[in-house]
Amino acid sequence: MKVTLYKLPDGIREEIDIKNVLPEDEEYFTRNGIHISMESIGQEFVVYADIGGADPESEMDEVLVLSKGRSCEETLAELVDQCRLVIEGSGESDDTLN
Repeated sequence: MKVTLYKLPDGIREEIDIKNVLPEDEEYFTRNGIHISMESIGQEFVVYADIGGADPESEMDEVLVLSKGRSCEETLAELVDQCRLVIEGSGESDDTLN
């Protein structure tokens, strides 16, 4: 899955292909047009999901989670859960979301 990695100290962007993602999570991000980016903050990563503005009247257009020492798969699975909460809460969920 293609993600944008922001590198310290200058925030240089690099597009990378990560393999440590559950197939169903990758499919969820792809189906919903969600772009993933990440950056290192010391010993962990912040992983962002650009959900494209869930609510036009809100500034919320990103969902983020911290890795907290978890695997990439576990972190991305939590990101899917958080995206579902935001998207469903906005009333923009599609038939594929439960």
